[in-house]
Amino acid sequence: SRLSDDLVDYYYGVRQSEAILNRPFYLGESTTNVTLGINSNWQWDRQNRFVANLSVTALGSEIEDSPLIDASTNVQFILGYLYVF
Repeated sequence: SRLSDDLVDYYYGVRQSEAILNRPFYLGESTTNVTLGINSNWQWDRQNRFVANLSVTALGSEIEDSPLIDASTNVQFILGYLYVF
């Protein structure tokens, strides 16, 4: 997914007024995140099912360079139960 300058700067940037010694000023620029994942849906009758999602996102270089971020990837696991009326 492509992220604009404004979005990266809003979430990962550090303003001059917010900068401190271990969190320096940072102006974010546009970047691209790459996500790979798998979704599953297990339905055992008409009304009951489990859903699952596992994904790994490689953060774009402009996000990785932010002093607010200490990892280059994000792993997400979602497990849910769905009852259909």
